[in-house]
Amino acid sequence: MTEKNWWRLCALAGLGVMTVSYIIGTIPNVNTACGGSSELRPILTFEFARTPADITALFGEDPCRSQLVRAMDTLNTVDVFAFIPLFVAFLVTGAMAVKGHGRTLALTAAAIAVIAGLCDQAEDQILFAITADLPGTQPQLSWLFWFVHIKFAGLALAGMAIGWLALKDTIFGKGVGLIMVLGGLVSLFGLAGASYWPLASLGLVLAWLPLWAYAIWNGFIRKSAA
Repeated sequence: MTEKNWWRLCALAGLGVMTVSYIIGTIPNVNTACGGSSELRPILTFEFARTPADITALFGEDPCRSQLVRAMDTLNTVDVFAFIPLFVAFLVTGAMAVKGHGRTLALTAAAIAVIAGLCDQAEDQILFAITADLPGTQPQLSWLFWFVHIKFAGLALAGMAIGWLALKDTIFGKGVGLIMVLGGLVSLFGLAGASYWPLASLGLVLAWLPLWAYAIWNGFIRKSAA
């Protein structure tokens, strides 16, 4: 497959990622924590929960608890069947599009993206198990910790690898590559502790938006792409 076609597939997968992200944000009650107060979105609080007490604090009492359970289950269903396949496709096709600048690193980035997607799938299965029997168990949350951290670290590293290869392209590519590398670093920093968790997802947004713009440019606008 030509580089231009890889970019086109990346752009289309990116459109899917952005569309599903918007749909997730419209799920009723998805951004309403039921117990206590937190600056984190409920899904991040859920993902990074360390103990059953954290889960109890997030989900609170009925009727809010039942509404949040439905929201989290709906979100994770969309994640399993749409968002994860789309973001894996987005990163894999992006990696294949830049493989001319470093085949080994590009293939490594693609493999890391697939591993991150598998970890996200495993994470969602644990989240489903917890909402089915709140507040879950400590072993479930211990496994959740590893799957969530490997997922975010993998997505950050895959994006940084793609960005590093994009640095070897045009001036536009150098700008995209720099932002992607910085975004990956921000995401990795977000794993340092509870105070920084929002950065884990913010860093990915910073990395993925320029990659999507670059894919559109190379796939549908740039005449010299081959």
